[in-house]
Amino acid sequence: MKPLLTIILLSFYLLSYAPNGNFNIDKIIKDIQLQELKTEVYGLVLDEIKRAEGLELKVYLCPAGHPTIGYGHALLPGETFTEITQEQADSLLIIDFEKRLDKLPKEMDWNKRLAIAKFIFNLGIGYYNKSKLKQRILEDKPIDDLIVKYCHYKKNGMYVKSDWLLEQRKFELMIYKIIC
Repeated sequence: MKPLLTIILLSFYLLSYAPNGNFNIDKIIKDIQLQELKTEVYGLVLDEIKRAEGLELKVYLCPAGHPTIGYGHALLPGETFTEITQEQADSLLIIDFEKRLDKLPKEMDWNKRLAIAKFIFNLGIGYYNKSKLKQRILEDKPIDDLIVKYCHYKKNGMYVKSDWLLEQRKFELMIYKIIC
């Protein structure tokens, strides 16, 4: 972590944990390390989305036929992008991903929210809401055997297994199981 950021965070923790001067330095350090881990995992998920989606700076039609740009950003009503910069693509990705995170319960563990938000980014909220996966998560039951089943897509009316989708589900499962 950058020294200035460490000092700012440490100051914040000292003030919030111990306005009267009594504080537990071990707890403060552990909390800072946990926040760093959460930030790293968040970045890891965004990097995987970037890798998996690829970057297109000009509008294209996704496999479902929707005008799309950047890292899989489906153009919204009123958006008239024809071309964007990488910085704009990065911003759109964060906005899109945060929208998925916001659809999940705040009390869900951070790593689980990240994993499921990525699942939703890839397959859509409607698909997730109808899935057995959502029910299993809400019941706090293991998802290992179930999440990897969501690796098919429809082609000419038939379901086809995708190694790429299976790779995505395995990544999400790995994030889901991280403790942070």
